[in-house]
Amino acid sequence: EVLSMMSAGDSMVAMVSVDSLIAAKQKTQPWMKPGSKITYVISMISVKTQEQITKEKNMASSEQMAIDEKLILKYLADNKIVGAKKTASGLYYIMRQPGKGENAKAGQTVYVNYTGRTLDGNAFDSSVDPKFNHVEPLSFLLGRGNVIQGWDEGIALLNKGGKATLYIPSPLAYGKNSPTAAIPANSVLIFDVELIDAK
Repeated sequence: EVLSMMSAGDSMVAMVSVDSLIAAKQKTQPWMKPGSKITYVISMISVKTQEQITKEKNMASSEQMAIDEKLILKYLADNKIVGAKKTASGLYYIMRQPGKGENAKAGQTVYVNYTGRTLDGNAFDSSVDPKFNHVEPLSFLLGRGNVIQGWDEGIALLNKGGKATLYIPSPLAYGKNSPTAAIPANSVLIFDVELIDAK
């Protein structure tokens, strides 16, 4: 209600009674005592439409994709890696071993062995290396956004028993929102993957 009264550049002090939060069955914190009031000091920096936000996000993603593609191509050249293919999204991959049967499809539960590392060679996770304490295939519903976009796309390129290396630009991975210190923001990720099964 308060924010709807404001425009970009406005500042406001708003007070909310804790009793009104309790009456509205809002979640309260232990420090919110009945009979007291909460004071908010609010500055509205900017106001954007959803269309503007989407446009800015797409522009930033496009710029980062261009940066990441140069990094991937340099990595492939420096390491004399040939045969990498690029998908329309910007994902690069190399098939290491063909599998059997049809490729995994969206909606199937897939079982994948993997090792993930950054371009500098640092491994940050693995389902086959005991030091990461989970030596078993990762299972997830393919194509449902349960994993990073590069995985949803990359695993769908494989059939049972197939192995590949995926070179995933950061917008198709974690972008600037790194889940761990082992993966710096806007990191290109490399995954060696094997599709154990798809059901």
